Amino acid sequence: MVTQMNDNGHLKHPPGGSDGSGVATSIVPDVFQKAIEHVPVATSITDMHANILYANPAFEALTGYAQDELIGKNESILSDKATPLKIYQELWKTITSGEAWNGRLVNRRKDGSKYLADLTVVPVMDDDGHVMHYMGMHRDVTDLHQLERKVKNQDALITSVVEAAPVVIVLVDTQGRVVFSNPAYKDLKRELGGMEVADRFAQGLQDSLGQNIKDLCEKGFDFAAVEVGVKTEAGDTRWFACSATKVEEQDMTASGYFAGDGLCGMLLVASDITHQRRRYEQARTNAVRALMAEQQMVQGMREVISGAIFQLQGPLNVMSAAASMMERQGKTESALKEPIHQVISAGQAALERLKASMPRMADEPIEPLNINELIREVLDVSIEGLLKEGIVVEWHPAAVLPNVPGRANALRSMVKYLVDNAILAVKDGGDVRELLITTRTTESGDVLMELRDSGPGFADDILIKAYEPFFTAWAKTRSRPGMGLVLARQIITDQGGSIEIGNAFTGGGKVEVVFAAGSLGAGPRGFEQGGLTP
Repeated sequence: MVTQMNDNGHLKHPPGGSDGSGVATSIVPDVFQKAIEHVPVATSITDMHANILYANPAFEALTGYAQDELIGKNESILSDKATPLKIYQELWKTITSGEAWNGRLVNRRKDGSKYLADLTVVPVMDDDGHVMHYMGMHRDVTDLHQLERKVKNQDALITSVVEAAPVVIVLVDTQGRVVFSNPAYKDLKRELGGMEVADRFAQGLQDSLGQNIKDLCEKGFDFAAVEVGVKTEAGDTRWFACSATKVEEQDMTASGYFAGDGLCGMLLVASDITHQRRRYEQARTNAVRALMAEQQMVQGMREVISGAIFQLQGPLNVMSAAASMMERQGKTESALKEPIHQVISAGQAALERLKASMPRMADEPIEPLNINELIREVLDVSIEGLLKEGIVVEWHPAAVLPNVPGRANALRSMVKYLVDNAILAVKDGGDVRELLITTRTTESGDVLMELRDSGPGFADDILIKAYEPFFTAWAKTRSRPGMGLVLARQIITDQGGSIEIGNAFTGGGKVEVVFAAGSLGAGPRGFEQGGLTP
């Protein structure tokens, strides 16, 4: 059937049908005409030279031209020079060969405004396959184009920011698998020997927050600045401040069009704070060193004064015993009685002055403490002495230790006394200079710290006297007063723990300290409170 136009531009058709019944030609063209009149897509039919023979109402509404302004005019009245010539050349080459063409053109309305048209041109052929007319359908896609460009611009901006960002950015799914990562993440992965850093981040976050990635996604829980340490192949630790937010990606498949649920993931942003962390640790170590130096100065004064009290108390006790013996023997008129009482009185006054001049230890609050952290701080403070003596320290801290209640400064001092004592023991040993420190949790839930040194160990007679004030068996003490083990035992006992010394099976001395996880004592005792003073 050959489609023809009447004078007013509407479709017309011959009265007969192809089958002679008249049904097709009487019904189908009517339906087709009504459909094309009401279709919301701008539709036009032209001759072979693109002269407009028909345009539907949607075409009028889109272009601003009335029907009588369009009929007989060429489609070029809509053209705008913003469309490259090669686009038109491609269009004509395609449709003249009998194929449909689809593309985008910049068109101009009657009022001069421009719009982006998504155009489809279909050749209309006769029964012999010759092109008779062209039917064009186009719609305004300016808003869609702007949205596409906006999305593309935003994607380009986000991509450039993400790729240039000096922080690690990685998107992981609920199983912890990497979905997306930026160059900083890939660089870090290479630096760490190819390890999947996201796994370390996920494990560190679970240790810190007690929840895995899946739990965080389900709960929609965001967090910021959670510190996570990552071990390198060299054994060092790189520290990162991790922040995260839940990301939900919508299903883009056809079957997921009506589905509301998307795929959940976690966007992790990690900033390398290793340098800041080391500076902080150095500042903290310096603060601990200064605090412990002050404590040791105070403790040294207490040791000196306590030693004087201890040394003075002995002769006074002898003098008091002699005076009592003379009184029991009835020698009240002895010429020695008065001098003896004067000496005793003067000695007791001196003792009281010494006790009064003894500096008191500062009271400390009880707080939950991590013993591994205390040991690390003491080792940082003692590193110079260990290096000076050429002592190799092997530290094997338990991966997880329960916190124990205690007084931080006092327990630091206790660990320092034991480390200093081990250094003295190693100096008296042979060529091997080693110190092994381990921590673990006991079956009762307490925390045990064990120190083993490569020194000569403890002989039986030394074990008996080890806790005596001012006793030392080390040859190279450099005039140390021999109070380390005494003070260490006093501190740990006052805080509800215990200490035991002995010899390791592999040789050398061994000290085991149990930090009680239960209640503490009333407070640290001074020498004058059940300590050294008789």
